[in-house]
Amino acid sequence: MSGNWLRTSVLGIGAILAAPPAIWAQDQKTTSMTLDTVVVTATRSEETLREVTSSVTVIDEKDIKKSTANTMSELLSQNGFFIQDQGSDSFVQVRGMRQKLNNDGEVGNQVLVLLNGRRIGITNVKSLGLANIQRIEIIRGPSAVQYGPSAMGGVVNIITKRGTEDTKFSMEAGLSSYDGRKESLGFSTAKNGFDIALGLTERGRDDYDIKGGDRYYGTEIDSDLFSNVVMGYTFNEKHRIGLDFAYSRAKRSGSNSWSTLKYWWTQPEKDDPQSYTDYTIENKNLALVYEGATEDNAFKWGASYGFGTDTKKSDLAKGPASGYGPSHNKRDADIKTATAHIGYDDTGLFSMILGFDYANYDIDQHGYSWAPNAKYKDTAGYFSGKLRLLDDMVIISAGGRYDNYKVSADANPEGFTAAIPESADNNFAPSVGIAVLPTDWLKLRVNYAEGFMMATPAQLAGGSGNNYIWLGNSGLKPEKTKTFELGADLSGHFWEAGLTYFHTDYKNMIKDFTVAPNTHQYRNIDAALLSGLELSGGVDFGAAFNQPFELRPYASLTYMIDRENKDPATVLAYKSDKLPLAPEFSVAYGVTFSHPDWGFRSTLNASYFTGAYTPDYRASAASPYGAGVYTEIDSVTVVDLSLEKTLFDFGDKGILSLRGEINNMFDSRNEMYLDYPGPGRNFYLGLKYDYM
Repeated sequence: MSGNWLRTSVLGIGAILAAPPAIWAQDQKTTSMTLDTVVVTATRSEETLREVTSSVTVIDEKDIKKSTANTMSELLSQNGFFIQDQGSDSFVQVRGMRQKLNNDGEVGNQVLVLLNGRRIGITNVKSLGLANIQRIEIIRGPSAVQYGPSAMGGVVNIITKRGTEDTKFSMEAGLSSYDGRKESLGFSTAKNGFDIALGLTERGRDDYDIKGGDRYYGTEIDSDLFSNVVMGYTFNEKHRIGLDFAYSRAKRSGSNSWSTLKYWWTQPEKDDPQSYTDYTIENKNLALVYEGATEDNAFKWGASYGFGTDTKKSDLAKGPASGYGPSHNKRDADIKTATAHIGYDDTGLFSMILGFDYANYDIDQHGYSWAPNAKYKDTAGYFSGKLRLLDDMVIISAGGRYDNYKVSADANPEGFTAAIPESADNNFAPSVGIAVLPTDWLKLRVNYAEGFMMATPAQLAGGSGNNYIWLGNSGLKPEKTKTFELGADLSGHFWEAGLTYFHTDYKNMIKDFTVAPNTHQYRNIDAALLSGLELSGGVDFGAAFNQPFELRPYASLTYMIDRENKDPATVLAYKSDKLPLAPEFSVAYGVTFSHPDWGFRSTLNASYFTGAYTPDYRASAASPYGAGVYTEIDSVTVVDLSLEKTLFDFGDKGILSLRGEINNMFDSRNEMYLDYPGPGRNFYLGLKYDYM
């Protein structure tokens, strides 16, 4: 939904660095779209996009402000990423690999979500608000060299603001359909070496209506809260110590109540004596960080220590009609991380970085009988380096990471789970890439990287719940991928474009097999193949004709050429060789317009996907034991419009604006996951105040 898709595009090499709306009066026009945009996620150190050989997407602050998104999941969807929506949870997918709904938390994911480059246990992008966010950087493809397991499909790095000497303050409050509300607050400043930045977003609404006006009960948001605080002290100009704190809490009700089959757990209305579930998803994390550099910036180093918890609690209330009593389930993941790195860059021929990572997860299950209490520990060392040749026209990069990880599980006394003794394994993941820049506006790149993900404790130990049994499998092998990609990024004064081809060979994919009625087991399949094209582009006609306004049509798409399961037994069981939840075609496209003299801006965005397959658990589904075959979801198009107009310009005292949104303008049945349709047409109207 956000404007500059290309920045967001897979090639993400273009980034538009434009002044935010609150300073339109001071900066008439900014149209910089350049490969010199600085990013940090690809190698964990500052570098320009022109030197990155992998595919990187950047969603900057201007994109976020122009979108109608309220959460990270909505923002990613509006920028061309496929989001798997499951009621209270949303998971992002990159190139057919994704976060997963599981009780191992972050450990079981193929796409890793970070905050300021750190693991904090984020497993639900729907619970993340957008206050105080400077930009989001997304690596498409394996990032095991930099971030280890759980980054096999990609990395989403959420980077928050830091305080500067220019004090900034913003606030917004508004109302929306379904008795909805949203409030947000942002503040940042710095003085005498001290800096602080904070952001807070809170929203809520009643159960929403789907296409056609039918109420979807069990979708109420009691309160979604996301907050972050970044503070620090800089001394001797080259050294900074700081604290990063993040807290999010999502309180929701949820059930698959729209299902036409009316399972026993569904609930037509909340006061109906069937059932409903209240969820609370809470994440809190505190990190101590240090950064330093030599006077000439040739050497830079840093370290951090973070600790926190990621908790999911569900309270299932069931009335007499269901025949079941209430249940209270809770998963606590205690997370500790430590990092350290040192880098050298002579700004000439050579640069490199050496680093150390440590992550420890201690997961306790209370009432989740289908998952064990588990421990996971990963200790790793990594390196990456670049060689600049022929006057920086050729950039050669290479890196590697060695992980030693340990997993164990205790028998869960509340259910059928087996204890597994601590087992250790290791993995080395290399990467190598070349970027060629024959001109200032063109970059050609090729990259090879490997990724991996170990089996989770729950997959190894097994469990039971809701009349289902998962048999343990201590012989599971780690998943491994080898990805080759070839791409080109172009950037001009008023246009940008990018194209990437990727090919991923997948080995030992872990799949859930139905082995008997109501009985499952995770097993490896030998091989799978993922390949596709990613294309992005945009043109600013205002800049092309030297006009003060921005008029920019844009598009970003992914076409999956292959998403093939090569295991004959699985293909037979699920009646399809297509991997699930990997759309054949997904695209975000639209147009942005802004005029500084009018104090007006707008974005019209459409998100479309087609050809996605999902497991079908409806009673009518024909499969071994009655459920689980793959079925194709109908194509989906969701169109959103945002409008913003300055009401009062108070000069150096700030700007008051009116913001309006129409989401799902054409009332599409936006079902991203079977039997979980999203909201129909809905509206938002709010007031914003910005002081800069």
